[in-house]
Amino acid sequence: SYWLINSTISKNSSILGNILTHTDTSSHPHISNTIIYNNTGNNISETFGATSIVNISIIMGGFSGNANLNINPLFKDANSNDFTLQVTSPAINSGNNIAYENAGFIAEADKDLYGNTRLFDSIIDIGAYEYYEKIYPIRYVKVGGTGNGISWDSASNNLQAMINAKKVEEVWVAAGTYNSPTNGFNLKNNVAIYGGFPSTNNPEFSDRNNIQNLTILSGGNTRRIFNNDFINDIYIDNSAILDGFTLKDGSAIDGGAMKLVNASPTLSNLIFLSNTSIGSSNGGAIYCIASSPKIEKCKFISNTSGMYGGAIINLSNSTPIILNSLFTQNSANKGGAIFAAQNSSYSLVNSTLYENTAQSGGAAYHIGSGTIPNIFNNIIYGNSSSIVNTDSSSARMEQNLIQGITN
Repeated sequence: SYWLINSTISKNSSILGNILTHTDTSSHPHISNTIIYNNTGNNISETFGATSIVNISIIMGGFSGNANLNINPLFKDANSNDFTLQVTSPAINSGNNIAYENAGFIAEADKDLYGNTRLFDSIIDIGAYEYYEKIYPIRYVKVGGTGNGISWDSASNNLQAMINAKKVEEVWVAAGTYNSPTNGFNLKNNVAIYGGFPSTNNPEFSDRNNIQNLTILSGGNTRRIFNNDFINDIYIDNSAILDGFTLKDGSAIDGGAMKLVNASPTLSNLIFLSNTSIGSSNGGAIYCIASSPKIEKCKFISNTSGMYGGAIINLSNSTPIILNSLFTQNSANKGGAIFAAQNSSYSLVNSTLYENTAQSGGAAYHIGSGTIPNIFNNIIYGNSSSIVNTDSSSARMEQNLIQGITN
């Protein structure tokens, strides 16, 4: 009863018609994390009471067991006997570390058949070869780019693919307009996305200027721009950074430009322009549920909500921090600039709210006893009405230049 772990068996044949033959009731081979594909004959033959224990493997034709796959493993070039994996191989990150270690090996310390680290990511691959690629911590995006994004000269046009690239730390985006995908872009923890780079030559980080080099992410008035709706155990934290973009013409139910559910990214140097939450929905620019983004040096201009929060709505214990930002010409039914409810006590510091409009609370509307925003050092002036605190809500307010308060 042998152990066959993280091996690849392909292009073999047998005059008896079987690639692996197990016979006798005392025969109980253990096969895990292994590819058995494109052989001539039966892949696994069991006779005279033999039982094969096969798990977490890719077996052509299939085989009973736990998490076995009957699928093409996508070798790079099997015709030339190159059985390493393509980037899209289903074998990547599909193995089981415990199965490898139960056979007496140490995944973190071992090498694969090619001599690469056996554990490139946190989950071992299926087969003899671990998929391995050179690490590029910075990826580059440019309008019209057709490359793999590892330099400005080979820039990609696919922003989300660069955000999702393995081991990426930063994504640099050149000036131009990029349309959001159907379901919106997604932010990613430990990845900083920077716009404002010139679209010519090979700019350095010091060449960024998001005013001169407008980098626009557009919803085309038909879809949301960012959809960070993490309702399960995934949580986006402030290591996910978006900096130096104009988010324009987003349109969706709840959060025209950005929806944050259990997501608290860092949003800096952004312009939210002409975004809309359609129908009787909320948050013309940003919709927050159980989210506490840090928003600094941002402009919210001409965003519209059919109901609450022309620029931002905060619900379900959302506590964003808003610093050094401008809200102007935003509109809603309640809370022309900001709406907060359900124990959502945001902080608004050193910001300006000017010429925002609503039927009630042109500047801001707060509802509920647990909603107690911190409003310090702001100019709140020229709005259709000021701040409305209702249903036992209140606000801590200090050192503001404010025109009128309605309680």
